[in-house]
Amino acid sequence: DVGGGGVLSLAAACLALHEQSVPPLAHLRTPAPAQGVRLAERAGVATPLRRALVSGLARGGAGVALLLRRG
Repeated sequence: DVGGGGVLSLAAACLALHEQSVPPLAHLRTPAPAQGVRLAERAGVATPLRRALVSGLARGGAGVALLLRRG
């Protein structure tokens, strides 16, 4: 999703940093227990954010990751 979908993921991460809110995950009902990872299930969660990581894969196996920092 490095193409058009990647741009939307990047925009969502920028908006999350700006609004200081973690957006909910679509169709997540019962998350598996995870250590140190909090997921927003049905509604966004307001929380202080300093960084966001956006990753994507392109056809052919090329990958990219962007680390965004609020500043």
